[in-house]
Amino acid sequence: MNLQTGTECLACPGGSWHDVEISARNADGTYNAYPLDGLGDPDEWIGITLAELSIDDESLWPAVFARMCRGRPVLDMPSFGVALAALGFDLGGTRLPELWVELADSLSSVVGQDQAYDGIRELGLSAKDFTQGRRDRTIL
Repeated sequence: MNLQTGTECLACPGGSWHDVEISARNADGTYNAYPLDGLGDPDEWIGITLAELSIDDESLWPAVFARMCRGRPVLDMPSFGVALAALGFDLGGTRLPELWVELADSLSSVVGQDQAYDGIRELGLSAKDFTQGRRDRTIL
């Protein structure tokens, strides 16, 4: 894959995913990017590999959401916890309820596909995380 300068996507060279714009393709096949939120050390955004990029992440979400919900039209807290645990997150104590309340209005709430995607993005995750299994970085 050869991304063009100016392509907007998500990048995660470590930690959370951020909206970025590709600013250059390097001779070794890596990319430099500019974080659209202006956050991070500028050196973080140099030499990003394809594995650290998610192109059109939103298009991955419907299939991820359907798996999380096990075919239901909404996501509940237990299903969200199962998905995060599969990524290797420690959800002991009150951590899962705290994360759920950030995503939903209350502990008993369920969320639809769009709200769930917005919520995982606010947590620094991406749909790509849920397609690749365990993460090698901790953000939650």
